[in-house]
Amino acid sequence: MSVGIGHIIEGRIKTYVAGAPRMMQNLGQVAFYVQAQGGNELELQFTFTGQQIASGFGYDLTVADFNSDGWAYA
Repeated sequence: MSVGIGHIIEGRIKTYVAGAPRMMQNLGQVAFYVQAQGGNELELQFTFTGQQIASGFGYDLTVADFNSDGWAYA
């Protein structure tokens, strides 16, 4: 399992990224969440699923602003 936080989807809202390499019958999955307005719950925005069994998709994540534009990339 891997996690990361950054301004990925919207500039002022933190995006929480979670990778789970054993989800979806060992294909792996990465999910992006944002905090719900006025609450403490997270809302799922979108997911990516790996394409090969046991490939380790979602095992490791990096969140960084590579070009100093204020947006993070995962």
